[in-house]
Amino acid sequence: MNDTAILSRLFAGIQPDLDQVDATFQDRATSGLDILNSASMHALGSPGKRLRTALTLLSGKLNSYRFDKLLPLSVAFEMVHLATLIHDDIVDNALTRRGNPTVNALWGNNIAILLGDYYFAKTAGLIADINDNRIDHLFSDTVATVCEGTILEIMTAGRIDLTTQSYYEKVSHKTACLIAACCKGGAIVSMASSMTSLTTQKIKPP
Repeated sequence: MNDTAILSRLFAGIQPDLDQVDATFQDRATSGLDILNSASMHALGSPGKRLRTALTLLSGKLNSYRFDKLLPLSVAFEMVHLATLIHDDIVDNALTRRGNPTVNALWGNNIAILLGDYYFAKTAGLIADINDNRIDHLFSDTVATVCEGTILEIMTAGRIDLTTQSYYEKVSHKTACLIAACCKGGAIVSMASSMTSLTTQKIKPP
């Protein structure tokens, strides 16, 4: 059984909500500019495994499952994730992602940068819909940490003398940071205890 099949089984109980997150993402990402819509639809055309959405929703089941708040939260996390991928492709001068041309390869760096910025701006509106100061700070801290991780990656590119701990530090500032935030955000929205919310965030390398 491949990874996709395994995840499909694990996420079967939340599949309708996962589909609603996808639909809401496309709706909230719509722009009045055709070029932005075209670039956005292209970026969305290579979906990942939706792990971040699933972790947000599953963490939201820790106490009271409040899909009215988990929906904008999940879309916001996916937008942040996609924005960081688009910006990463620019930094890396990448021309393909998952076998498809990157946004910057098709529309140039300027449009790609602005599409990522557009997603970040849309995220602010989604977070405002949740109306929870703890979520505001969680997103602010998470995006700042991801930016730091990208800078660390640039500074250490090509080095062969990095320690395992240095590698873990980079990963903690990027992939692990966002995944941990999804878990903590879902727990916060579910009104789980402060200790439970903190525990969900501790998905980090040693």
